[in-house]
Amino acid sequence: MFGKRWMYKEEPELSNAVIRYTKFTSMIGMIGLPIIVIGFIFDILILKFTLVVFISVVVIGALIIFTDDKDS
Repeated sequence: MFGKRWMYKEEPELSNAVIRYTKFTSMIGMIGLPIIVIGFIFDILILKFTLVVFISVVVIGALIIFTDDKDS
């Protein structure tokens, strides 16, 4: 909604899918990305493995968010 609030006269209502997506991407950014960056900076094999886990979590999380029928 940043920069687009001028389009609405009243307070816009966000769907549950948008709220879930925002929470999911925030958690990925705060938890997953620092672990991956630390894994590439330091030569720790187990942290490099987290890249595979990170991609799997993103794909599974996106599938859960976009295929959930709670909004319907």
